[in-house]
Amino acid sequence: MTGKKQKPWLILIFFFWFISLAQAGLSPVKENADFLADPPGKYPLVFAEGLISDSGRRIHGFPAFSPDYSEVYWPVIPPQVLYMQKKTGRWSEPGKAPFSGGTVQAPVFSPDGRRIYFQSSRPGGKGSLDIWYVERDGGSWSDPRLPEGLLNSPGLESQPSLTRNGTIYFTGSLQGSGWNRGIYRAEFSAGKYFKPELLPETVNSKSIDMYPFIDPLERFLLFSSSRPTLNEKDLKLFVTYRTAEGGWNDPVNISDKLGISSPVRFGCLSPCGKYLFYMTEGRIYWVSSTVLMGKDSHEISGNPPLLTRPDQLPSHDSRYDLKIAKSVKLNENTVVLSGNPYETNQVILCSEPGLILIDSGISPQYGELLRKKAAEIFPEKSIEYLINTHHHWDHSQGNQVFADAVIIGHTRTAKRMMQQARKRAAAADTPRAARKPGVPPPPPSPTLTHGQRGFICTPPRQHVEKQSKISFGDITLHLIGCSGAHSDNDLIIWIPERGVAMTGDIFFKNSLPILSSKKNYPVADILRILDLLLAPDGNVTTVIPGHGELMTRQDLLLYRDYIRVLWTGITKKVEKGAGENEILAEFSLKRKFPDLSSRDVLSQSGNSLHEGNLRAIYRWIKERQTQKER
Repeated sequence: MTGKKQKPWLILIFFFWFISLAQAGLSPVKENADFLADPPGKYPLVFAEGLISDSGRRIHGFPAFSPDYSEVYWPVIPPQVLYMQKKTGRWSEPGKAPFSGGTVQAPVFSPDGRRIYFQSSRPGGKGSLDIWYVERDGGSWSDPRLPEGLLNSPGLESQPSLTRNGTIYFTGSLQGSGWNRGIYRAEFSAGKYFKPELLPETVNSKSIDMYPFIDPLERFLLFSSSRPTLNEKDLKLFVTYRTAEGGWNDPVNISDKLGISSPVRFGCLSPCGKYLFYMTEGRIYWVSSTVLMGKDSHEISGNPPLLTRPDQLPSHDSRYDLKIAKSVKLNENTVVLSGNPYETNQVILCSEPGLILIDSGISPQYGELLRKKAAEIFPEKSIEYLINTHHHWDHSQGNQVFADAVIIGHTRTAKRMMQQARKRAAAADTPRAARKPGVPPPPPSPTLTHGQRGFICTPPRQHVEKQSKISFGDITLHLIGCSGAHSDNDLIIWIPERGVAMTGDIFFKNSLPILSSKKNYPVADILRILDLLLAPDGNVTTVIPGHGELMTRQDLLLYRDYIRVLWTGITKKVEKGAGENEILAEFSLKRKFPDLSSRDVLSQSGNSLHEGNLRAIYRWIKERQTQKER
């Protein structure tokens, strides 16, 4: 095996954190529409029973949803592919896929939705079974084509799965083996595939190893294996994580974790990463992909798009190298920098006295990149102020680079930064053998592999509790404390003269406000702040979140109305004796918030998160009501 071995529990933590955040849009589930069935929780359910499972045809593969959930394809026996399309909110009747001539199986969308790859023994191939594809051509699919290059051979290639950059994983012929198939990987470049390479013995054991599903970012691989036997009746679902060196960690048996005793084939994830599909006993089952985390999906579904929880990353991967990936000039004196990894946003404000930097990034090395970039954009100016939106390490661990500036944060930011630093130092410095028995070591920290060396905790020296102002040349910075919305030391920075507000990690583009994971969300405070920013003289046109895409005034208006309607409306209903189920029905996203439910990205992530918000607000109001009655 290549690379350092990881503990099975650690691989599973990585796996379930990544799949929960992998693709942020979570599909809506309205009137059994988008997923064709009510979604599962932590217990597996038969998927679309009577339609796809047990539909009178023997299913032979997972359902392949398009990335926008407007189409679904699935293979059946006799070998062909069926499909359904969703138009005007309704699914069509099942029909035969237009490319389903001859023997066709294993359809799978490319991550961008422009192609469908599949296996077929149709005439014109290179071997007994080849991988073909069709490409979107207007509103229809092209004729089937063989991929260019060395992907197919005179042998067998089947069960394709693709990454975002086109690399393909598949089951292929394995020469000189009692079991004559194995899992291969073929890289894609300049429109052609290179010669496939057999994955190492970690994946391809001396048993049956097949049915690969690769994470679109190539971080983990799902596959079925009969190890240690050569009996297909022993097939179980495994996951293995890719190492920094390009190898694979020891696979972990997911079947046992889920209590599945029957043979398992065709494991895969939905495009949003929210659901795990697999086939056993002739049926397709699905289950929440967070099942091993011990959390309900709504508690994590609101995370920003494509963000990975920083303390759960594997060892160094060049895709997470430090760099300033994008620079957006809002005007001549206001620049937004977006950095890798984690799509963190920092803001440089230029005025006559100098520069103000908002947030410093994940490490001293990233801070140096910020300082260099600021000098390139504003060569005659120095950074006079650094303001932290909150203490979290991906926003504050570059502070030491700017120790010559005045560093400002919330009253509790300094304390939290010191606690954070001590905890991370203790985790890094404590020998594995000295840790308490039964307490697993912490996962590897990306800051140790992405330039964390030499870190010195440098907390703010000036503090803001509720509200403060800084006059700086031609601008006035309004610093507004809002503890509890994301951390207990959130700070919003509002500059009316520039029409800009930086909200840290309180709001994100295309994600509803996250109310469900907070014990007591500061509803009154956040509504007061939103009213301030959205007042006619607030002049806010651009909202800069701590991560990801920039937001508009309209986004804030929708979020304010959303919180206000929920809080005031549910309060009145509870006072009149309404129960939780009545609240869920009365305040559905589609019924109460048509503007939100009609927006594609929000509607994809909305239902699960919205339901969690409703339950949380109902719980708080009931608790407050109970306390008053006492």
